[in-house]
Amino acid sequence: MMELLDALADVAPLAPRGDGLFEVEVPDGWQHGRGAYGGLVVGLLAVAVEAVEDPTDRPIRTLSATLGHPVAAGAAILRVTVGRRGKSLSTLTAQLHQGGVVAAEGLFVCSADRTPTAAVGLLAPPSPQSWGTTPVIQVDAPGVPRFTRHLEFRNTGAVPFSGTTAPSASGWIRPRTGRRTHDTFELVCLTDAWWPAALCAERAPVQTATVSFQWSRYATPTGDAPLYHEGRVLAAGGGFFSEERALFTADGALVVLNHQTFAVS
Repeated sequence: MMELLDALADVAPLAPRGDGLFEVEVPDGWQHGRGAYGGLVVGLLAVAVEAVEDPTDRPIRTLSATLGHPVAAGAAILRVTVGRRGKSLSTLTAQLHQGGVVAAEGLFVCSADRTPTAAVGLLAPPSPQSWGTTPVIQVDAPGVPRFTRHLEFRNTGAVPFSGTTAPSASGWIRPRTGRRTHDTFELVCLTDAWWPAALCAERAPVQTATVSFQWSRYATPTGDAPLYHEGRVLAAGGGFFSEERALFTADGALVVLNHQTFAVS
């Protein structure tokens, strides 16, 4: 039976005195290359932060994470430190320790709602193909990362290694089974799940790994509807490339904006 996303979000405190330490068992079957895929790793950092800072009072608004070492299946330690807790905004850092190294770490900003801004964003909402009429793609082929088997992809854009001259990626995504709550953990996981748009410009397989991950939330949709992913390459050079990603609701509301830098190997 396929493992549910909510089973991954259970972190157990190591110490009973609220010192910000947690333990987690990173599951097998969620790999991308040598370690767990980045969305799962950053999502676990976020879960630990929300165990320290109540998300109903101060939800995570932004995070900036680095992933410096593959995270293997097995035990890991999460450490959360509060930098500052102000009147309505808090900053926290989180680290994932495994095998004697800091495998991932992030800076989190948590804040209550503010007065809505009158500014109009420049990011145009998508005009996606209908979710119901877009077929589910098969992700169990050789070479496809193992974690993708837990998610449902309905592609509306280019595919990897097709040699397109305008690298972008788009389509519908949601967990294949289990809970679909659009909480922070799920949104972070879904943000990182789609293939990098840069792969669509390649004509032969290459390996990529996320080295930095910036994430901002603009809405938390209710219900369990699928979300629409759009990704585009912003710049490339020296064996690295930067990509902008966004998740939207079916009616075009921006949910998450994400900037990632990838290394090519």
